[in-house]
Amino acid sequence: MIQKTIHCWLFLVLLFCSAATPAQEHGGLLLLAHGVEPEPSQRSTLWNKNVARLAEQLNEKFPTEVAFGKAMDDHPLVSEILLERALAMGTSPEKTTVILIAHGPNTEEENRRWLEDLATHAHYLHRQGRFHEVRYLTHRTDAPEAIRARAREAFRTAAQEASYHGKAVVIPVLLSAGGIEGAIRNDLKGLTFHFGQPPLPHPNVQRWVEAQYYQLTGQSF
Repeated sequence: MIQKTIHCWLFLVLLFCSAATPAQEHGGLLLLAHGVEPEPSQRSTLWNKNVARLAEQLNEKFPTEVAFGKAMDDHPLVSEILLERALAMGTSPEKTTVILIAHGPNTEEENRRWLEDLATHAHYLHRQGRFHEVRYLTHRTDAPEAIRARAREAFRTAAQEASYHGKAVVIPVLLSAGGIEGAIRNDLKGLTFHFGQPPLPHPNVQRWVEAQYYQLTGQSF
């Protein structure tokens, strides 16, 4: 039987924003397992009765080097996917307003980081797609009701204004179908809009994984 030595474990975060709570928690857990104190933003749900045991298990299972990648954030490969999804919705981009809508976090600081990444994608779509306008928002699905209500109102206003100027195209910046698309559509009930596909599946996701691998290891697949 041939045995191979594992020199390094690579953890890639298949999420759209490093500010997302799961990304922070997973990173914090790995840091804790290797004896490093996590940042305050990485502690939100780490400190519970199971965390010590989980850290111990990680130490036992992953005694080698651990490398933790970033989320997709504002990666150009993601911008390319979103552009493709928007262009697939029809002709006359000069009469089309694209609205990028992402899940979004609970806190204002994390939301600011989500919006910064979305702004990068929006600028790319506007430049390459020559759309009338590209707007970007977060849905903030899991935030307290007052925050969710403000987010919904901003979303409806953006879609309504877009329809006044031509065609409103909503592109969900979500990993795949089967999540909160229903809630997003329901928020725009009574308005005229076109709903695009989420980014996954797409060949650029594999390219992103390969790029992450190269960035973390300096080696190609």
